[in-house]
Amino acid sequence: PTAGLCYAVLFMDWLEQARELAAQGQVGQAIAVLEQAVAVGDESAEICKELARLCLAVNEVRAFTNYCHEAMRLDPADGEPYLMMGRVLTVRERWGEVVE
Repeated sequence: PTAGLCYAVLFMDWLEQARELAAQGQVGQAIAVLEQAVAVGDESAEICKELARLCLAVNEVRAFTNYCHEAMRLDPADGEPYLMMGRVLTVRERWGEVVE
């Protein structure tokens, strides 16, 4: 039980820190924080979805789709990354990628 609690605290620390940086306009730093979480093995569907949102905020559409795909792989039952990607690619008329 203690290990799971520690993981949950660390997981929230990554997300909270990234969201705080993004709110201050430091989107690049927010992305770096979450990429560090992934690099040290703290990858989760929630972190990947947040990375996708942040990448989209700086118009990195390829990175956005990559992180959506990773979120789908990590939690196939979560429909949010499918909706995120479908919405963004449709609005941008990237039809070939919408049907992938």
